[in-house]
Amino acid sequence: MLLAKDIIVTQEAMDSTDSYDLVMSNIDVVNGLFSRYLNEEEICREALYSYYVDYYLAQVYNGGFSQFVYNCPNVTVFNLVGEGLEAIEAYKHLELFAAFNKLLSGLTEQELRDFLSNDYFGENPTRDRLDVHNDVFYDLNNKSESLIEMNAHYLRRHPRLEVVPEADLEDRLDAIAAQITDLEERKAAAEANEKGFYFTLEGEEL
Repeated sequence: MLLAKDIIVTQEAMDSTDSYDLVMSNIDVVNGLFSRYLNEEEICREALYSYYVDYYLAQVYNGGFSQFVYNCPNVTVFNLVGEGLEAIEAYKHLELFAAFNKLLSGLTEQELRDFLSNDYFGENPTRDRLDVHNDVFYDLNNKSESLIEMNAHYLRRHPRLEVVPEADLEDRLDAIAAQITDLEERKAAAEANEKGFYFTLEGEEL
């Protein structure tokens, strides 16, 4: 059941002249909801689009597409990035993401397992194969499709945008989390399941 039905940002972020303040406000809200034990299925999908597009941007800028794959928790996130790029109308980035995915799909299941389970740094031919389009990404983002600017524009014009004063944000998130009917069970499960996981090409955890 959808509990957080709208994108939520602060009034201060809306008033800021820095586009990333608006993107970061959505990130803070989504993180706040996750920390209150909401699942992705309970959070406004449009908010997740913005959230994971920025995650993708940060990962690729820090270490290339290979780092995004290496750190990506599951295939759901992968899909949300693709849907998010389309939602914010970053169509050239979407084409490049498809090219990245083609490289990933060209790996065998064993190659992917080895890549995810071994050290990322040092000699790593799989990493290098996945990074062949990195310069295209950087050039595209710097010259024609800034993901930060497009992401902020997407948030600002979205019809399901709820703007709240920063002073009221925590109470708003608490009210959303109060709708969870099995909160104690989720807390117990989270404590028992503090471990990392990887994804396969089929989306199953390894």
